[in-house]
Amino acid sequence: PPRAGALGGRGSTLRRVLYQTLTKPPLLGIGSGVSDHSKGKSKLWSSATMVRSPLVVNRDSETLQETVRKIVRWYERATAQPIANRAVYYFDDSRARVRSLTNTGFNARQVSCATRDGSRVDVGLCGAT
Repeated sequence: PPRAGALGGRGSTLRRVLYQTLTKPPLLGIGSGVSDHSKGKSKLWSSATMVRSPLVVNRDSETLQETVRKIVRWYERATAQPIANRAVYYFDDSRARVRSLTNTGFNARQVSCATRDGSRVDVGLCGAT
């Protein structure tokens, strides 16, 4: 099966379907006050080291706090509005990644059911399905 953290890899069906879903208005703020300059850039995939949009792949628990902060800054620049940490919601199927956001002020929630993979007990594997 595809590695979910990488969305199945470059050019994968999983990545394409998720991209098509996430870039439909009004998701990503498109059509709701986002500057014209940011609208086109909001559809770009980003890495955790260079966040050019809110679509970020291949980040790990150790850099997650900073990656979430970079995504928030992207939205703040795109909308010219400040965003309080308490207004930020993060959902993941990994218990470790959710825990890594403890004490940030972000609302981090694990969204998954019991694991179906005995070798990966920290991941529910049915999160966003």
